[in-house]
Amino acid sequence: MIITGKSSIQLLHVFLLVVLPYLNSALALSSSGSGVGDAEIIRCIERERQALLKFKEALIDDNGWLSSWGSTKDCCKWIGVQCSNHNMTSHVTMLDLSYQFLGGKISPSLLELHHLRYLDLSGNGLYGQIPDAFGELVSLTNLILRQNQLEGGLLKSFVNSSHLQYLDLSGNNLAEELHEFLQKLSGANNSLVTLYLSDNQLRGPLPDFTRFSLLSALSLDNNTLRGSFPKDIGNLSSLFSLFLSGNQITGSLPDLSVFPSLRMLDLGNNLLTGTIDRGIGQLHELVYLSCSFNSLKGTISEAHFSNLSSLSYLDFLLMH
Repeated sequence: MIITGKSSIQLLHVFLLVVLPYLNSALALSSSGSGVGDAEIIRCIERERQALLKFKEALIDDNGWLSSWGSTKDCCKWIGVQCSNHNMTSHVTMLDLSYQFLGGKISPSLLELHHLRYLDLSGNGLYGQIPDAFGELVSLTNLILRQNQLEGGLLKSFVNSSHLQYLDLSGNNLAEELHEFLQKLSGANNSLVTLYLSDNQLRGPLPDFTRFSLLSALSLDNNTLRGSFPKDIGNLSSLFSLFLSGNQITGSLPDLSVFPSLRMLDLGNNLLTGTIDRGIGQLHELVYLSCSFNSLKGTISEAHFSNLSSLSYLDFLLMH
């Protein structure tokens, strides 16, 4: 077919009227789609973002570890923050700022993080009291505040902490009667597995721990606890480790054979008297044992330890 000059002009006219607008629309859609793909997806919920910024305002961050906080709108990308894995919006579920050389106080704004499960602020220079807000974080499973300068006691009961499994407040300046402290943890009676309260100023007699039915690790060393072992301590049959050294515990040793899962036991630097019962030989899982610097007496024979094939550390220094 021969296309004349007039026909060419007509075809060009059709192209300009019909085809070109279509191409422009297609290009516009393509450009728009590309923009959506390149845009930042913000998963962080604004309420939780603001709560984290208020928390930051109460901190002293001389080294600028939290400089990324606020630099982007998506708090899920900030250092130490993890969010739930949802395609669009996500809740903050984990906050780990351990050993970041931070100072200041812990802001109660964290109460806005309703889905927070894991909080680790250990190894900093945080001071003041533990905020009431922690008792309202109903999803919290792990609370780790060790090695700070926190003081006082628990101001409010953790009655809503029915999911709390791991609590580490060791290495602070907490000063409270231990039984009062534990009463405020009543919400975690059926969930708490690990309780570390060593190196504080907790005082009073050893209370009844049997309310914590799942407790497997208990550390109370280097406080000012006194008195003898409670009669019901043998009901903690799931105990994996027990650290009570550096207190003023008196009386004789409990029947250790009731702790079949025990792997680590430290009762050193107390005021214990009496002898070492041969029932200790039934702790087949025992790896670490220290009863040094007490007033225990008697003879330690091979019969005590013949079945302890896993034992790697033994200290009975200064037994009479």
